[in-house]
Amino acid sequence: GRGAASCSSSPLWTSRMARPSGSSRAAPTRKPSTTTTPSTPRGAGRTAAPGGSAGWLHLFHILGVLVYAGGVIVESRLLALLADAPPESRAASAALGRRLYLWLVLPFGALMVASGLYLLIVDPEGRSYIRQAAFHMKLTLVAALLIVEHVLVIRPLKGLAKGTLDPAQARPLLRAAHPLVLLLVFGILLALFVLRGPAGG
Repeated sequence: GRGAASCSSSPLWTSRMARPSGSSRAAPTRKPSTTTTPSTPRGAGRTAAPGGSAGWLHLFHILGVLVYAGGVIVESRLLALLADAPPESRAASAALGRRLYLWLVLPFGALMVASGLYLLIVDPEGRSYIRQAAFHMKLTLVAALLIVEHVLVIRPLKGLAKGTLDPAQARPLLRAAHPLVLLLVFGILLALFVLRGPAGG
């Protein structure tokens, strides 16, 4: 009896009795995961043009706009000068200006239109040009410039080169083409470089 009493009063015995069994231990609580899936930015699903070709397309488009617009300005100024030129040099100068248009201005105009249509339809960078006000302004002015260039510049230049246009009768029309072309080109450059914003094209 004394041995049992001494065992029950022993500190070692009481500590073993107070220790919980392994089966009654509470399972540790698992903290909820705070990892969030990053949201996909808008337009990230589009496939970028390989090798940075979108940048080259923008470069070709701007180059086409600048060369074409500059060429039409030169052609319209030449037309205004030919209105008062002597008859013996008028036809040769008009023929030279027409060749300059066919071999330089027209190809860069085609490059401008082709690259612009590709950027608009394919939209490799997801810029949504169709939603930009500056794009609609530029598109309208380019269409107006193409009409003015064909009707008021190239056709009269062809008539002067072939001698089928009387400059005395068409003098006001020949002189009006140059300021009109300057106004349209200024509007195109304004829409292209100033009003388009940081994400324009």
